[in-house]
Order: sequence, then structure tokens, then C-alpha cells
Amino acid sequence: MVSATPGRSSTVGRGTYWSFGSGRLLRLREEGVLPGPRENRWLRIPAAVLLLVLGPLLGLLFVMCLPVAGIVLIVYLPLQALWQKLARERGEADLATTDSQERAKENP
Repeated sequence: MVSATPGRSSTVGRGTYWSFGSGRLLRLREEGVLPGPRENRWLRIPAAVLLLVLGPLLGLLFVMCLPVAGIVLIVYLPLQALWQKLARERGEADLATTDSQERAKENP
């Protein structure tokens, strides 16, 4: 891992850089100058290290969100079915009312 400072005239090679101050992750696809003031410190991170760190963190996030998603689905799906059933019944009641009103107009 190589430390780099922005704002200097020297360019840095392509790769992934992490800013200590802002926590920003920057990927340079070709050589370039790092953005920000000179006080910012950037650390070049190899892709393998980045994957080794992000992989378990994304897995942890998945494991934490999975139970919440399950609970939401268990609550949402029956409520949706109930809502659709009520809408169908209400629609049939509206149709029955409309039909009886039309018949009353035809046969006074």
C-alpha cells in the first residue's frame, strides 16, 4: 500500500485509492492527479485487499437484512391478498348497485 498526497504536480498510477479524511473511495482507470486539498492523504489499496475487506462486510449486511426482509414479506403478502379481495368485493358491489340503478330506470 502506497500513500499519496493530492495537489502536487506528480501523477499517480491507475488503481483504487482511499481518502483518510473523507472516507471516499476513488478508482482511477488511468494515471492521473488525486483530487482535493494537499492536507488529504490517500492510500492506494490493491484490488485483492479491497475484496477481502468488502466481501465479509457485504455478507454481514446480507445476514442482517435477511430476517427483516422475511418479516416484511410475511406481513406484506397477506395484507396485499386481503386488500385485493376487498377491492374485488367492492368492485362487484359497485357493479351490482349500478346494474340495479339501470334496471330501475328502464322499468319505472
